[in-house]
Amino acid sequence: MLRSMSSRLFILVLASAGALGVNFALRSPEGATSTAPPAVRPNPAQESPPPTAARVPLREAPAPTRTPPVPAEMIRYPDGTFMPPLNGVKQPALLHWPPEEPFSPIVGKQMAGDVEWYVHADGTQSTTQMVFRSDLGREVAVTHVARPLPVRPEEPVEGSGKD
Repeated sequence: MLRSMSSRLFILVLASAGALGVNFALRSPEGATSTAPPAVRPNPAQESPPPTAARVPLREAPAPTRTPPVPAEMIRYPDGTFMPPLNGVKQPALLHWPPEEPFSPIVGKQMAGDVEWYVHADGTQSTTQMVFRSDLGREVAVTHVARPLPVRPEEPVEGSGKD
C-alpha cells in the first residue's frame, strides 16, 4: 500500500513538473518584459527599416513565360506564369504561395549565402533547392517562399513602470 501511494505521488509530481515545463515553453514572448536598456529598445512610433535583403542589389531575372516547353521543369506561380528553377534543381516541387497573400511579380534575383532566390515586388522571396532527406536516403527538390514581416514594436506592460 505504501509503495502504491509513493508511486502515485511520484507520478503526480512528475506530471506537475511536466505541465509546468510545457507552460513555460509555450508562454508567449509578448508577455515577457525586455531586459534591454531603454536607450536600445525600439521606439513604437518609429517604423522598422525594410529588411536587409531589400538593400542588396538585384540581378536580372529571366522573363516569366505562360507556355513553357516542359512545365514539369519549371516553377509555376499563382498568376499562371512559369520560371526556371534555381540552384541546380531540374524538376522543382510545387510552390505553395500563401493563399491569403496576393501574388507579387518577380523583379530580380539575389544570392543569400550560396542559395539563389527570386525577389518579388513586395519583398517576398522564393527559391528551389535540393535538400537531403535522411528518411528517404536521398536528395529531393524543395520550393520555399519567404515573406519578410515588420518587427512589432514592444508594448509596455501595465504596472511595470514602463507605460
